[in-house]
Amino acid sequence: AARPLLALSLVLAAAASPVLAQQSPPTQEAVLGHAPGTRITRPAEVRRYFEALRAAAPDRMVMGDCAQSWEGRPLCWAAVGSPRNSARLDSIKAATNALADPRKTSPEQARALINDTPAIVWMAYSVHGNEISPADAALIAARRLTDSLDAEAQGWLENVVVVFVPTQNPDGRERFIN
Repeated sequence: AARPLLALSLVLAAAASPVLAQQSPPTQEAVLGHAPGTRITRPAEVRRYFEALRAAAPDRMVMGDCAQSWEGRPLCWAAVGSPRNSARLDSIKAATNALADPRKTSPEQARALINDTPAIVWMAYSVHGNEISPADAALIAARRLTDSLDAEAQGWLENVVVVFVPTQNPDGRERFIN
């Protein structure tokens, strides 16, 4: 009788776990009205989907704009990491800058920074307007990394911060789609 009770207790504890209670991020179809690969996603839709992922995973994704295109479209970026790494992006940036200049960082300081600083993976997509799949691939990759139910992806984010620039050339992409 003790074993079934123990098993039931474990199931109930797992169900109450905040990580397991979370849902996967919204699908592209739910946010944009089309599934991946069924049509080319417009630059404004790419941003809207990243914003939806950010809303679903505010502890794991940070977003911002880094520039504006020639035609006035925002160039956005999104950084995805574990909750701990996302909360300390400024210190990760400072550590990375310190590691880049050995004149200001001693070997001992560098070793300490390396041990505590996650790697940064820079993912820049769609530099040419007629490259139709990269920005859409960014949507799929970002969804996987923001899915708290994906234990493998969440494990990666303990050691890396992934920075997405989903459309480097939104003007060219929009012209190509039109």
